[in-house]
Amino acid sequence: MKCLDHERVRLESGLKLDINRLARRGFIRAGAATGPIGIGWTDYDGEVIASGIITADMSRTDVGHFRIQLGELDQQIFLVARPRHFGGRQWYFMCPYENRRVAVLWKPPGAQSFASRQRWGRRRVAYASQFMTPTDRAHRGKAKINSRLCAISGFDPEVNVDKSINGIPSRGIEYIPYPSARTILLGINFGL
Repeated sequence: MKCLDHERVRLESGLKLDINRLARRGFIRAGAATGPIGIGWTDYDGEVIASGIITADMSRTDVGHFRIQLGELDQQIFLVARPRHFGGRQWYFMCPYENRRVAVLWKPPGAQSFASRQRWGRRRVAYASQFMTPTDRAHRGKAKINSRLCAISGFDPEVNVDKSINGIPSRGIEYIPYPSARTILLGINFGL
């Protein structure tokens, strides 16, 4: 029997662990053991829908482990690192069920643990974008890009603000635009 789209659970309705986002936000760090650190998930209105505690040990160069405690859930997840083509290492979760490297683990509504999208199956779960029209997907993509740009210290493209701390600009971010162009009009009047 074929499953209808409206019967499938949206992954975004559940909880998401993105290893790259956790690293960018400082929850985990390559070459170090971190935690315990509190973590929370919010809905689109900013209301907290879940909170827990994470710890990670990424002190070795090739393997590590990650632990999440969330209510009754106490899950251990292995981590592996692989070399990147242009240097450095990329860390991945090892899906506890599929034994495959993934950057994102999901816990859909009703699930008892985190696992890769493949674990939940194509017929049981879907991304929210799979229920949208192409136009709605384009508008959603635009809104996501805008929210990411505006999340950078409240960046507003219409405001010229120096975000320096003690006269030192923030590393890697240019908040001050190039000088505005100036037009000078000169006139010379010759008479005979």
